[in-house]
Amino acid sequence: MQISSTQPTISPTGPLESEIVFIGESPSNEELRSGMTLVGSRGSLFNRLLKYSGKSRSDVYITSLFKTQDTSNEGQAQLDLIKELEGLPNLKIIVPLGNRSLKALTGKWSITKWRGSLIRPLRLPTKIVIPTLNPDYCLKGQYKETSLVMFDMMKIKKTLKEGWTVLDRTFKINPTFEECCEALDRYNGSANVAVDIETDMGAKVSNSRLIQNPNMTEDESNSAGISQTPLGRLGSADEVAKTILFLSSDESSFMTGSSLVVDGGLTAQ
Repeated sequence: MQISSTQPTISPTGPLESEIVFIGESPSNEELRSGMTLVGSRGSLFNRLLKYSGKSRSDVYITSLFKTQDTSNEGQAQLDLIKELEGLPNLKIIVPLGNRSLKALTGKWSITKWRGSLIRPLRLPTKIVIPTLNPDYCLKGQYKETSLVMFDMMKIKKTLKEGWTVLDRTFKINPTFEECCEALDRYNGSANVAVDIETDMGAKVSNSRLIQNPNMTEDESNSAGISQTPLGRLGSADEVAKTILFLSSDESSFMTGSSLVVDGGLTAQ
């Protein structure tokens, strides 16, 4: 662990027996004065959001990738962090709060892309990583992102209770006709299948539909869809059309780089 005789340092907090660890990045001046991470306004926001995980601050272990403001030796900091985590006997879920701590654990970059995902760490193979945004990021003008952290905390609670399975995904680019037919045969064995259609910029999709199990009636398929939707009903074309109308109108002129999901809460579960 990084110990400096010349620079102020911060120390981890929380019980060593905790099942969850939150990992910050480099300490602020305020954190160095207090000797611990996630204090002040960012700490207050973190404490409020942490409640959605079913835990309080006294229940979780909180540390930082860098213990001082010297971030020049990132490789050593990563090794020290892994050694620190290996000393937590009951650890199950690791929550990086930023790009550098995410990279240290998984080798991946872009916390906004990976937040809320279940990722296998490069080391510590029996643990699971669930990244989320640093409260400081939410306080710097990204207030809407606070709700994403809330959902991530709820996912942490569910994962701790129910366990986890990380699926290995293989992406097939430009499949053959035969491969497409084989995939469609597999999909027909499921009640409902959600499909993302990826196209070149400006391409037009003439027809798309949800693949329906041929052994189910339309009513049975609708009932299966309703049972999976938090709002308990199917959406209407009018509801989707109104969203499209909003996005194409001047009312959305201050929006850019955002997505509006109209699915009755299905993806927010």
